[in-house]
Amino acid sequence: MMKTTKFLAISLCCAFALLSAVFFQVSYAADHLNVEWNDSVGVVVEDLAYGEGELNNYDLYLPADASRDGYGLVVFIHGGGFTGGDKRDDRRWLKYFASKGFVGAGINYTLRKRDNVVNLTDMTNEIKSSVPIVVAEATKRGYPIKKMAIGGLSAGACLAMIYAYRDGRESPAPVECVIQMVGPTTFEPEVWGKNRMNAAQIAQFSAAWVQFMTGAEITADMMTNGEYKKPLKLISPDALVDEHTPPTLCAYGAQDKIVPFESAKRLTDAFDRFGIAYDYIEFPNSGHMLSNDPDKTDLFFAKLDEYLAKYVAVGAESSGQ
Repeated sequence: MMKTTKFLAISLCCAFALLSAVFFQVSYAADHLNVEWNDSVGVVVEDLAYGEGELNNYDLYLPADASRDGYGLVVFIHGGGFTGGDKRDDRRWLKYFASKGFVGAGINYTLRKRDNVVNLTDMTNEIKSSVPIVVAEATKRGYPIKKMAIGGLSAGACLAMIYAYRDGRESPAPVECVIQMVGPTTFEPEVWGKNRMNAAQIAQFSAAWVQFMTGAEITADMMTNGEYKKPLKLISPDALVDEHTPPTLCAYGAQDKIVPFESAKRLTDAFDRFGIAYDYIEFPNSGHMLSNDPDKTDLFFAKLDEYLAKYVAVGAESSGQ
């Protein structure tokens, strides 16, 4: 039975990846991310290392104007169900940020595969270790970072929230806001399992699921007495929200069959509980790709520019120069 529950956990992770390989690259963002990229806009420095792992690398998108005393950084983390995807999937997003005068950074991280035991705890620690190196490299290249935003899509949005809400106070540049789309906010087994299995399967699934996601040793007793919540909290954005959480722009599809739509309410409830500034944009006719509500797409990008100007801009960035 343990092999069966492990398979179910892997299957749920793989479900994330089904759409994320092309996530937002076509219908959702195409019109808004049209940047005519050339040397007058910026340059890309690819495959810089931040660690020893095969996927411990990142790309920097540097705006053409290198004359200012300070810059805002936008770190954008790719999706792919924690099992796939690549930083290059987000090239259009990162070029968009650089075209507005921000330094952009796309970060890879070790992915879960059938032949390894990497988990979300490992991935979040890699993101945490990468940010100081990204900031130092940008500064070395003549782009001193004064503040930053972090964001992403789907799995990447989850990792971005964890960095901002859990690790942000240790960041080498203050995390001023989060920009995320359809990111999972909780890995409570009941949220992920209740529509996918019968009651007899849930008990065994729950322990296997939490262990799979956190890397911690989880027993059935820990599920019963609540001890599992301690390791789970460290990878659950909704449980990490507190009075220090930065403003967050988030978008969710009401018809999402990949990430449970309950994620959205759990997050906004946490924001309300702690009085956190946020903007929540619901796409009523859309699933995970947010592709069926063009008016909401326009609203999201208007809010995105507003967040960048309000929270991340340094000097000339506020005018997109």
